[in-house]
Amino acid sequence: MLIAYVRLVAGGWTPQGDEGLLAAKVHDVFTAHPPTMGMRSTTGVNDPSLAAHQPGPMQFYLMAPFNVLVGQNPAGILLGTLAIVAASALACLWVAHRIGGTPLLVIVTGTIVCTQALLGIDGIVRPLNPYPAAFPVLLMLLSAWGLLARRRIPAWLYVVAASFVAQANLANVVLVAAISLVLLVIGAVRLRSGIESSRFRGSVIGGAVATGVLVLVWLPSLVELWQHDPNNLEQLASYATSGGGAHIGKLDISGAVLSGLMPIPGVYAFARAVAMPSPTTASLALGAVFALAVVAVLVREVLPVVADLRAKRPARLSLVGCGCALWVFAAAAFFFSTWNIRDGFVPTYWFVALLAIVAFGWSVLLLAAWPHLLALLHRVGWLRADDLPAALAAALVAASVLVGSIGLGSYKWDDSDHARDVGAMVVGYLRGHVPAGTPVRVDGAGFLPFASLTQSMAYQLPAAGFPTYALTAWPKPEDTDFRQRDRAPKSAVRIVLIDTVDGKSAGKPPPGGIRLGQVKFHGAPDTVTTVWVA
Repeated sequence: MLIAYVRLVAGGWTPQGDEGLLAAKVHDVFTAHPPTMGMRSTTGVNDPSLAAHQPGPMQFYLMAPFNVLVGQNPAGILLGTLAIVAASALACLWVAHRIGGTPLLVIVTGTIVCTQALLGIDGIVRPLNPYPAAFPVLLMLLSAWGLLARRRIPAWLYVVAASFVAQANLANVVLVAAISLVLLVIGAVRLRSGIESSRFRGSVIGGAVATGVLVLVWLPSLVELWQHDPNNLEQLASYATSGGGAHIGKLDISGAVLSGLMPIPGVYAFARAVAMPSPTTASLALGAVFALAVVAVLVREVLPVVADLRAKRPARLSLVGCGCALWVFAAAAFFFSTWNIRDGFVPTYWFVALLAIVAFGWSVLLLAAWPHLLALLHRVGWLRADDLPAALAAALVAASVLVGSIGLGSYKWDDSDHARDVGAMVVGYLRGHVPAGTPVRVDGAGFLPFASLTQSMAYQLPAAGFPTYALTAWPKPEDTDFRQRDRAPKSAVRIVLIDTVDGKSAGKPPPGGIRLGQVKFHGAPDTVTTVWVA
């Protein structure tokens, strides 16, 4: 994680497009316009009346202190993301140790290393909202496992992880709701039957703390209910109940999810893909084998429980059995939630949660196999049982270094580099010609200004001290309405960005404008962006 962060910062990563909007919201946390909504979603692609945002802005508030710490620049945005994923990973290790001791600690460390490799340098500390949720999903599953297995895991930790996951991406809501419902039902049954009577006081205190944390992390979303009309919850409900529009074929979605159960580098890429993953015969077969293996272990663990119940003896599902049951439930919840995906833009990052589901499944399977692995090593005399954890830990350290230096891939992000160069030109001019605090309106013509550059300016210019109006109107009220370019005061300096492709300009220069220069887009050598000021 740290290596990925350093490589992105050294490469000059700059937020643009959706990440520019995200960075602008992070900047707004300590202003008069703190965010109360998540990122814009794609719910309104086919029907603008259904346009909604992601469920909440929790990510922005967690990132904001780190952005301020390093002086409101892209390195601070990445540092905030690094803090979220690193804290989540460390919490996963702590929970794993409380659940299964050293064996599970070593196993979860290995699955985290593998997940980092699958995310790659473009995904592991990338702030775009689905990516930072990968390790919180794993933390949510591990915490739920510990609670189901009656380990001493604080309920508030599950609440924080689950809330972050739900707020980050609408695609995760069904998964979070399903697991939370299971925990609530089982917890209520245990309290009613007296199973938790010996720890009742602790359970009540823990529940009260968890409730307080729940209100705190959802407070901005609760405020938004009275801030806009219609509010985001109403828009999400309208989308969920609309039923309109074409849906992706269930077989296509099923194949994508099944393939995702066994992600392999080069076969199932996540970080840079922008369309629904295409299943292959190998990925489908491996995914099916993986799922069947977890189910087989679950059946093995359930059979003794059934026998005890028939004999009217006390019955309790084992630790491994609880883990397998939770995995089956989580995988099924994610699987069925994807069946409602509408036709149109289906980005691969909607499936990032599967990485954590897979990591959790491997953790359960390897914990089940741990005694057999120890016995095998003892039998062949390769390694003493007492030396296994240390040997595996050393191997994981080596693997982490290898993944960080080689396995994460190389940094190459043309649109980010383009936004950095355009922003440097604009900020350089403003600092040299107008006083700080001067309002700026940003207009654009062409694909890059529409999809990438104006959003980047919405972050870069306010961070440089210039109130900026760069966003186009959203179909419904939102918490960034104050940034709309139509709300710029008449005294605002006007920046105009115009694409030229194959010598054909996408727009006309502003009357009386001054041309600051051109920036070539390296992703398409025939494309340049001309920067004008008026």
